Amino acid sequence: MLSFSNDMAFFNRHYSIFVDEMVKIIGKQNKIIRQKMSFVVSFFEEVWYFSKEATFFSSRKDENMFNFYTDPPEITPFTAALVARRDSNNKAMTMVLEDQEEYAVGCSPSKVMDHACKYFGSSLKGRQDGTRDVCGITHKAPITIDPLSGMYFFPTISPSSSQCTWIAHSHIEQVQRKHEYGTEIIFLNGKIIELDISYGSMINQIQRTAQFRYLLNNRLKFLKKHIAPSESTFSSTPQI
Repeated sequence: MLSFSNDMAFFNRHYSIFVDEMVKIIGKQNKIIRQKMSFVVSFFEEVWYFSKEATFFSSRKDENMFNFYTDPPEITPFTAALVARRDSNNKAMTMVLEDQEEYAVGCSPSKVMDHACKYFGSSLKGRQDGTRDVCGITHKAPITIDPLSGMYFFPTISPSSSQCTWIAHSHIEQVQRKHEYGTEIIFLNGKIIELDISYGSMINQIQRTAQFRYLLNNRLKFLKKHIAPSESTFSSTPQI
């Protein structure tokens, strides 16, 4: 897990990398400059994104551990799980487990997930359809909210159920068999949750998510590899 306890130090450290890159490419051909600048700009877009999220969470560190949100929150790379719960009136709610905190939301996990997918320009159904097209998984399909940020989640049971919990694939440290029909998940930050789902089913979901993640990442790498040469081909900037 990345730690952003000192955001400015993190940014300054990577800014020095940017300066070094500029020194290395001075005097090179424009084609090489364009290619390297494309990489550096993409890199700093990611640095800015994670620094922004780190600032957001730092500003909330003094709030109570449990907060009740009226509207679904934005899911980020710091989100470890959306755990299905029931409130005192037996209505569906969600306990959002973040890297450093947890809080309650007054709707089901799948509704929170749908809101998150829409924030990134899709919907839960759209992401599920995408998973089917990538690797053929249709039942309890894992999804990506945003592949560039590494946000891959899988449901523990059918997403149509208000009792469905969503787990972030990249936050899992260990999975243990708890009893005859139960599984314990240990996250990278040390938090533990116990779910009424068989150990075999949980392992299957983790493996299917890994398969989907691998196949989608390969597509993105292929696209990135073949777009960069085409951009330089159509450029009319004269060579030095």
